[in-house]
Amino acid sequence: MRHTSTAALTLLCALAGCASRAPAPVAPPGPASAPSTGRVSAVVWPEARRERVKVELYVMSKCPYGADALLAAKALFDAVGAHLELRVDYIASVDEQGKLGSLHGDSELEGDALQLCVQKLYPTATFVRFAACQSQSYATIPADWERCADDAGVSRYKLRSCTRSEGEGLLRASLRRAQAANASGSPTILIAGKPHEGERTLVGFLRPVCESLRGTVPARCRTLPAEPPVRALILNDKRCASCATDTLVKNLQARFFPRLSVRTLDYGTPEGKRLFAELRLRHLPAILFDSSVTRAASYDSLQRWLADVGSYKQLRIPATFDPTAEICDNGIDDTGDGKIDCADATCVGKLVCRKEIKARLDVFVMSQCPYAATGVASMKEVLKTFKGALDFDLHYIVERVAGGFNALHGAAEVEENQRQLCAKKLYRRGNRYLDYLWCRGADYRSDDWQRCATGPISAAKIEACVRKEGAALLGADHTLTTQLEISASPTWLANNRYTFNGLSAEAIISEVCKRNPTLRPCKHRKPASTQPASLPTGSCGR
Repeated sequence: MRHTSTAALTLLCALAGCASRAPAPVAPPGPASAPSTGRVSAVVWPEARRERVKVELYVMSKCPYGADALLAAKALFDAVGAHLELRVDYIASVDEQGKLGSLHGDSELEGDALQLCVQKLYPTATFVRFAACQSQSYATIPADWERCADDAGVSRYKLRSCTRSEGEGLLRASLRRAQAANASGSPTILIAGKPHEGERTLVGFLRPVCESLRGTVPARCRTLPAEPPVRALILNDKRCASCATDTLVKNLQARFFPRLSVRTLDYGTPEGKRLFAELRLRHLPAILFDSSVTRAASYDSLQRWLADVGSYKQLRIPATFDPTAEICDNGIDDTGDGKIDCADATCVGKLVCRKEIKARLDVFVMSQCPYAATGVASMKEVLKTFKGALDFDLHYIVERVAGGFNALHGAAEVEENQRQLCAKKLYRRGNRYLDYLWCRGADYRSDDWQRCATGPISAAKIEACVRKEGAALLGADHTLTTQLEISASPTWLANNRYTFNGLSAEAIISEVCKRNPTLRPCKHRKPASTQPASLPTGSCGR
């Protein structure tokens, strides 16, 4: 799996994307981070002609990254609402029967409809207050709509009536606008008609808005801090085919450091080898910032992804290329031990050197990745189709850090990964553990995992297993995913050797059959060319 630069972007997107995340009365401005409390009366702007910047957001109401964007949009509106034309639309899907679907389930469709109704019925100031209230607890949407309606001064009766009579129509119209804008990831943001790839924060939004104003500039724009220069060194190896960093650098410049300057150093030079050894690095590429990064406005947002390495701060990306080891597919004896490629001991287990095992299917996931939940749910139909002829296994993607593990979706994902591994260990026979996984996948963000440990599956036994060997089980999966250089969730592995991506049962079955045409369900079967319209496409970690 060629992944280094794209997987690194996902770590950055953990701070910011669910992919593949009219001017009106405004409430009195307040601190961007302060929660909304109590009802407010709208303050109507005078009917003077003001230059306005169009800001378009395309989101999913239960996407954490979309929620962050909506919170930032409220802070932006509080700051310069008189100069904004703000419109929020929602990303969903329609299947062949015309039924609406959404990445985070039917509850997300309800949340989308609620926010669209408020946007239709009330001034923008009221809408952003309501949307921000829901976004503060996005995982519970739509359960909190009445509280948020009261908080924003929205009539419960009007909102309930609108969602019942117009909600679906508003959502379908909103979906069409999102499709017209080619918005498939939440959030997709346009400011003054241009894609916004910078930070999804008040300052991140303010910069392009202020730069787009040509007339009277609001006072808030005049107080924006200047962006300092940031310097980075990239230590890489030209022999590595999967170590490209150009896309990563462009995204760092667009999202975090507009004045980023980069120097590239190759491991093959004496200076490169010396730096690799001095910093005790293990894998490349290494993205190394000097102290200038601490002065950047976005430093606080990125700090959790930076590690102190010598005098540098290294960006934590899932780099896996060891420049001191044999490269397993270049036909050269890189280590000088007389053994080439797969004959070298360091290549044992690498994807390119793995033995093909017919009728085997593995999947590599993150337990709180919505795409993984969709893909694993599709295994119900896949396993039913193959009727026991398929050897199926499931593994988890994490990063090893001092004292434990780190996961893309936080500590809760690490814990759930261990619970699911224990369920697999305890209830592997007949794939009974999948009942627990399918239940958890239906509400993967919920803390109430015990409700899915029912029937023959014991919550007490899972807890005991996690305490005793959860870390060891997860560590074994980390070793495997690192060895195979897999970081995107879900990634499928057919016949122990061939990776592919897909979410629908049809797409998964088609790939299995491509590698196993003699299996009974595969005979006379036509390959699937696309995902069904009702399913999203994408992955976490790409």
